[in-house]
Amino acid sequence: MNTKANTWTMCALTLAALMASSASLNAQEHSPSWTLTPVYIFQGLEDGSNPNEVILDEAGNLYGSAQYGGEIDNCEAPYGCGVVFEVDKKGDESVLYAFGASPSDGVQPYGGVFRDNGDTIYGTTGNFGGTVFQLSRPHWHETVLYNNSSGSGSSYDPNADLIRGAHGNLYSTFSFGGGGSCFGGSGCGTVFEVDAHGDVSIIYYFQGPPADGADPYGAPLLLGADGSLYGTTNTGGTSDAGTVFKLTPTGSGWTESVIYNFTGGSDGRYPTQGVVADAAGNLYGTTYIGGAGSGVVFKLTPHGGSWTQSVIHAFTGPDGASPAFGRLLRDCEGNLYGTTSGGGLNGYGTVFKLTPHGSGWIESVLWSFTDGTDGAGPGGTLAMDGRGNLYGATLFGGGYLDNPNCTGLGYPGCGVIFKLTP
Repeated sequence: MNTKANTWTMCALTLAALMASSASLNAQEHSPSWTLTPVYIFQGLEDGSNPNEVILDEAGNLYGSAQYGGEIDNCEAPYGCGVVFEVDKKGDESVLYAFGASPSDGVQPYGGVFRDNGDTIYGTTGNFGGTVFQLSRPHWHETVLYNNSSGSGSSYDPNADLIRGAHGNLYSTFSFGGGGSCFGGSGCGTVFEVDAHGDVSIIYYFQGPPADGADPYGAPLLLGADGSLYGTTNTGGTSDAGTVFKLTPTGSGWTESVIYNFTGGSDGRYPTQGVVADAAGNLYGTTYIGGAGSGVVFKLTPHGGSWTQSVIHAFTGPDGASPAFGRLLRDCEGNLYGTTSGGGLNGYGTVFKLTPHGSGWIESVLWSFTDGTDGAGPGGTLAMDGRGNLYGATLFGGGYLDNPNCTGLGYPGCGVIFKLTP
């Protein structure tokens, strides 16, 4: 079973509810019916630190990657090279793979992982140019499918999740490289494909503003019902405020079209999370800033060959601010769930829910993080089990402030895997 869902209509996976081993925290006043439980708090040692996001398997185990920790003493990067981990239903964490001291091994994964039928995990590392890697059972042996340890020339810095395409190939983006005059000649970024043999090829080169997007950093792609790929770029477009794009397979290649150019005003600026779709073909996503100043949730509605953008929620700070990396989660009832990296009652980020109501939407904050054992700075795509419980990760918080690996990044704490129960 593919536990990184990428279908056109995204619903919650039907899984048994996970049991957490830690004591539950009191629910926040924003939504008193939800309870947060820390499933695992990272120590910043061999277990890793600063997790990106988690995915669920059929048994209720969690998988993910952490940017730092793991191999610390021999790593060329400070605070460790990062790990791929599993957290079981009891809340016990095990490191499946610790990235090593050589850049050719991969250093610091900044995106989530893709689990394929239980025997293979795919992911990317973003530092030192970046790699695309594969981990295989029985001992989670690593195979590097792509390596640009020089960090220059060809495409580099893959920081977004991988997705499975219509014919079984994997797709994601490189943030930089590929040509174009973006970022002082560093290139505007590319979209790449991994075929069944593990070979990586570039299928599209972004050209940058004003006609095209640039820097698809951290934004996962979405597979459309017709085999097209949809995504976002953080910058580029007519106002250099970001774009939503579509890649259409032609039989001999791919054709790109920009379906929306952000203006940087009330419609938002810097879409960093990709898009999710409903059964009618509408797209939903977020921007990091813009709107009322703290970012927006937007909807794109198709009309023949054109698209209309509308803002369905503008964050103001107390209800959340700056939704960062990772896609929105849409359940089978059409509700949208996501995270903001800042804002909320305490300024440490939120988990929010948007419920369709008549012709509009109602936003509710399910949790405002406190920078305690619940963590701080949530990001990445949330996961949901069959009972409606939500799982996610915070980059910071959780404690272990006596460990310099948990304080050296400018923010205290090594991060938390959490569960939200309605």
